Amino acid sequence: MSAKLNAKIPLEGSEFRPTVYEDVMKMRDNYESTLPTGETRSGWVSAKEISSLLSDNLANGIRIYLGRHEDDDEEYPGRLNMILVATVDKVAPDNPKSQNSKDQLNPDAEIGPVGSVSYKGLGDDRVPLCPPNCP
Repeated sequence: MSAKLNAKIPLEGSEFRPTVYEDVMKMRDNYESTLPTGETRSGWVSAKEISSLLSDNLANGIRIYLGRHEDDDEEYPGRLNMILVATVDKVAPDNPKSQNSKDQLNPDAEIGPVGSVSYKGLGDDRVPLCPPNCP
């Protein structure tokens, strides 16, 4: 049985409604009940990083992709992860919706020195995962 979503996709003339606790827990439980031992259950991103990702790219939103690390990755070998990518709508820059939003990824963007966080043209795939970083 699938969980019923209470959130609406924001289309012209409709109103966004958050998903209620019971539905969030059902969806989470449905997902986690199918996982092999040790697979990703969640990830966490700080407000500072999300704010930087948005402001560095003059973004109207964030697209979240699901991906999998390479098997030889040192930190999360073969693990499912979330990839956060800033989006911009060049047709209507103040549009909070996703239909015209394009990923702001630049293949020539350079990662700054350790300790600096600049997402200009970059996504973020190093979301701390649970497990092993579980609350």
